[in-house]
Amino acid sequence: LDEVLPAEEATEPWQQLTAAEQRCLILDELNSFPREQRRAFTLYVLEGWDVVDIAMVQGRAADKVWVDIEAVRRALRERLEKVMVEPT
Repeated sequence: LDEVLPAEEATEPWQQLTAAEQRCLILDELNSFPREQRRAFTLYVLEGWDVVDIAMVQGRAADKVWVDIEAVRRALRERLEKVMVEPT
């Protein structure tokens, strides 16, 4: 998950959150993605599946699955960074 967690600018506020708060924040943001993208990302990042296996289960080309995984990763990181640097 290191590649999706907020970058250095947001590290201090991120580290002040409990593990449960971090998990809730990630899951809340993740739920905003389309189901197919969210599932591909979850299978790859959290469950350790291979892209080819995800593609087979989803009935899609592996390159399309990879594009979705990377899109979710980038967007999730940007969203988490934004949330963590916004004043409360």
